[in-house]
Amino acid sequence: MNKIKNKAEFEIELCGKKHKVETLETVVEPIKIDIIQKEPCKYVLENDKIKYLFEVKNLSRTDIFGGEFKDILSHEVDYVNESFEINGKKENAEVCGNVLIHKIKELKACETLYVSFEVKTREFKNQCEKCGCERPERPHCPCGCYKI
Repeated sequence: MNKIKNKAEFEIELCGKKHKVETLETVVEPIKIDIIQKEPCKYVLENDKIKYLFEVKNLSRTDIFGGEFKDILSHEVDYVNESFEINGKKENAEVCGNVLIHKIKELKACETLYVSFEVKTREFKNQCEKCGCERPERPHCPCGCYKI
């Protein structure tokens, strides 16, 4: 636990006499989040759908507001539209490039969210392992990885 020195006062008057209450320190607990990804199937074929499963746990005793769930998707898959769910309920997710983002309004203290979504494998092409581009006819990939 962390402590923050803070002086707050509250003053009341009882029977004509003023009484002052002071607090000298406030205890602040750190916020701790744990994310566990469940292992999807290990072997896939072209155009297979894969369901990703995550547990997002708030291990602290503090509610969290305005968090984000992000997952960097592999270049070999595409997000399946409208497949994002939290606790079995459809939610909106945004994909920006290869990053899937979902804004979580609230994660209560000691609560676990069960997050799932689907991706579909792309056709297996001669793609760069680093940047996902189709390997050009040139002697190296435009990203400079030289893995062709």
